[in-house]
Amino acid sequence: MKYISTILFYIFIAINFQNSSIANNNSLNPIPVKPTDYVLDLTVDYGETKIYGTCRLTVHNVTGEETDHIPLLLYRLMRVTSVTDAKGNDLHFDQTVETFADWDKMQVNVITVYLDEPLSPGEEKTIIMEYSGYLFGYTETGMIYVKDSVQEGFTIIRKDSYAYPTVGYPMWQALRAAGLPSHKYEINVTVPSRYTVANGGEFISKTTHNGTVTYSYRNIKPAWRMDIAIAEYEVLEKNDLRIFYFPEDEAGAQRIMTEMEYTIDLFTDWFGPVYNYRGFTVIQVPETYGSQADVTSVIQTADAFRDERNIVELYHELSHLWNARDNDEFPPRWNEGLAMFLQYLVLEKRQEKDDIVNRAAEALRRSFRRQYEQSSTARITPMIDYGKERLTNLSYNKGMLFFYVYYHLVGEEEFLNTIGNHYQKYAPTGITTEEFLEYLNKSASIDISQFVHDWFYTVEIDRILMEDTPLESLVDMYRQ
Repeated sequence: MKYISTILFYIFIAINFQNSSIANNNSLNPIPVKPTDYVLDLTVDYGETKIYGTCRLTVHNVTGEETDHIPLLLYRLMRVTSVTDAKGNDLHFDQTVETFADWDKMQVNVITVYLDEPLSPGEEKTIIMEYSGYLFGYTETGMIYVKDSVQEGFTIIRKDSYAYPTVGYPMWQALRAAGLPSHKYEINVTVPSRYTVANGGEFISKTTHNGTVTYSYRNIKPAWRMDIAIAEYEVLEKNDLRIFYFPEDEAGAQRIMTEMEYTIDLFTDWFGPVYNYRGFTVIQVPETYGSQADVTSVIQTADAFRDERNIVELYHELSHLWNARDNDEFPPRWNEGLAMFLQYLVLEKRQEKDDIVNRAAEALRRSFRRQYEQSSTARITPMIDYGKERLTNLSYNKGMLFFYVYYHLVGEEEFLNTIGNHYQKYAPTGITTEEFLEYLNKSASIDISQFVHDWFYTVEIDRILMEDTPLESLVDMYRQ
C-alpha cells in the first residue's frame, strides 16, 4: 500500500519553515505577523513556463511589540518586482535567495518589506506585491513529492513550494513555532481555455477572453493553505461533494464519490457532525505528488482512483475533518496515528473482514522498527516530544499502535464515543496534546493512566515494540 506521499507531506509540515533576513541573532524571535486575508491573481504562461502574480496580503501583528517589517518567503526562482501599501504608496523591500538556517538543502527567496510606520500590536496592514518567475519544485531537498512546475498537462501551485508569498523566516524552528495560520482567501487564476482550475473553495465565476479563461474561488472556511491545480479536469458533483478528476479516470471518480459518501456518513455516525461543515472537494493529482488534506478539501493522488486497494488513503484524509485544531507549539501529530488506525477500521467495516486492523498494526510495527533503528534521537525521545525533535514521521506508526491498544482496552463503543465527544467539545477552540491525553484518562471506564504515561511520556514502550511481543500482549499489559 502506498502511503509514502502522505507521510512525506506531514514530515515536510513538521520540517517546514522559517528564519529572518533581518539579522542572524534574531533567528529565535517569533514571526511578528500572521496572514489574515489573501487576494491572489495569477496568470500561468505555458509558453514562457512562468507564473505572473499579484498578491494582496493582509497581516496582523500578533506580538506585544511594534514591528517595522513584514518577512516573506517565495520560491527561489521567483522575484518580487514591486510592493505598495493599500493606497498605492511604494514600500521599500529587499530580497535575496537564502538557505534555511536549520535545513541546508532548502533555499527560498527571502523578502523583507519595510513599513513606513511601525505596525502596533493587534493592528493590521495590507500590502500589494507584484511577482513572477519559474517553478521547479523541491525534490532535491528530500521532499520528493514537491514536483510542482508549470508544465502542459498538469500544474500545481501550493504552499509547499512557496509558489505564492508566505509569511515567515527561513528557519524551520521559527515557522514551526508560528503554527499553521488560518486566513481567508480569494484566488483568480488565468490559464489557456483548454484547462480547468481546481480549488477546494467556493466557485465564484469563470470568465473567458481571447483563448484564456479565468477561474475565481474563495475559501469556505479559514484555511492554512491555498492549493491550485490546473489540468483538463472533468468535474463530478453530488449534493455538497465535488471531485475534479482526469478524464481517463471517470470510473475511479465514481468509486471515490461512493466511498466519500459512505465514509462521511460513517464518521458522522461515529463522531457526530463536522463543526461548521460546508461540503468537501477531492482534487486528483498525479501519482507521487502527495495526498494532502485541508479544512474543506483533499489533494488525492491518482493511486486511489486507479487501484481500489489504495482507497484507504481517502479514508485517512477524510478522518482529518474530525480533528480539532492542534494548539501545541510543536504538535507531536498524534492525530496522524489516529487517522492511520481509522483508515483501516473503515476498511475493515467496509469489507466486512475481521483481520484488517490487526494485519495493518503488525505492518506498522515493522515500519516503526525500521525508522526507529535509523534514528538515535528517537531512542531518547518520548512521543509527546516528537514535534520538538522533528520525529512526527514516527507518529504515523507508533501513534497507530497507541490507538490500536487503546481501542482494545476500552472497546469499540467507548473508543468511538470518546473520540467523537472530544472532537465535538474541542472543535471550536482546538486542543493541546496534554489536554487530549487528560480527556482520555478522565473519559475511560477503566484506569488507563499508566498506558497513556508509558506511550507518550517515556521511551520504555519503544523497547517492547522493538521486540517480538505479540500485539495481544501489548494490550494485556494494561488490562486490569
